[in-house]
Amino acid sequence: MSGDSVHKISDTILNKLRVYSRARVIAITLVTLGVLILLYLFLPLLIAKIDYLTSTDENRVVEERVDTVWSENRGSAVPNITLIEDLFPDKEFSIIIPKIDARSRVIADVDPFDQVAYTVALNNGIAHAKGTAYPDQIGNTFLFAHSALNFYDLVKQNVNFFLLTELVKGDEIYIMYKGEMSKYIVEKNIKVDPEEIGYLTTGSDHGKLTLMTCWPAGTDFKRVIVEATKQ
Repeated sequence: MSGDSVHKISDTILNKLRVYSRARVIAITLVTLGVLILLYLFLPLLIAKIDYLTSTDENRVVEERVDTVWSENRGSAVPNITLIEDLFPDKEFSIIIPKIDARSRVIADVDPFDQVAYTVALNNGIAHAKGTAYPDQIGNTFLFAHSALNFYDLVKQNVNFFLLTELVKGDEIYIMYKGEMSKYIVEKNIKVDPEEIGYLTTGSDHGKLTLMTCWPAGTDFKRVIVEATKQ
């Protein structure tokens, strides 16, 4: 074999190795970027889950504290506003679920069928479905935290209600509305198809609270529905 042939073969092999190396670097870079993006998106959910698993005692203390404030102020003409404001994100309308350490402002009168309206609301807290009861009324108060826009929004807007699946019968939920605190006890926790909207329109002859979010987190496959009764 001539020297030129050997050089040509060597050059061909080197070129193939360079192409392979570039492709390998690109592939590794893309995979790394993909992993980092997923970590960025799901980090709030991961932190929420870890906090829930490691802060059971702390959450129980918060639950006892909230329940004490509720008991002391129930039926009081002059509630202890200082204690209430310290617990709730917004005295006008907000929610606390001690077991899962969920605390959020609630945006009132959001059309659940208006994508633009509920997207704006969910970027600022939990949404109260327009046309459903307010916490100081008899009927079904419907609160939701979900979006059907895209993967990023689904993850971001599910954070507040991410751990709703952990709630069981007997767990406590507290609502602050116009300076008045209400307590609800969970009665039911189920998963339904997105097409099932009966829970939104179901009435009640007493104080009822319905919470909804997408499940699994970051998807729009199912809905988690939590129903609770006012005490």
